[in-house]
Amino acid sequence: MQSNRFSRLILAFSFVGLAAAGLAACDVPSANEPEQTTQLALEAPTFVVVEQMPQLVGGIQSLAANLTYPEAAKTAGIEGKVFVQFVVDEHGRVENPVVVRGIGGGCDEAAVAAVRAAQFEPGRQKGEAVRVKMSIPIAFKLNGDA
Repeated sequence: MQSNRFSRLILAFSFVGLAAAGLAACDVPSANEPEQTTQLALEAPTFVVVEQMPQLVGGIQSLAANLTYPEAAKTAGIEGKVFVQFVVDEHGRVENPVVVRGIGGGCDEAAVAAVRAAQFEPGRQKGEAVRVKMSIPIAFKLNGDA
């Protein structure tokens, strides 16, 4: 019984010793060295799904109004959907639009420009405006419905 208590004490002291050795190995500036501080940028979390997803101000018509079908794509007969991924920030602004699936012919760039110009009602989580990552398909059709 007493040897069991003694082995626990040795085990406890060995953990304290390891922790102290680990602290001793840390690089701590001396009194003569200037202290260096590292500033971390605290960015608000970006959600993928929230209670209230961002809403496009003016609906899809506002996005279509900012979309121009590139002449090169028209001439080449390029049609299809461009998928653009982006973040809607807490103020409803679009950040970092990126084409995740494109069709070429200038349509990818036109889709990004249209999304960049869009304004959203921000997404909300627990009543608070939050950053939300979204993806949207933008259709290019030669029959006049862009």
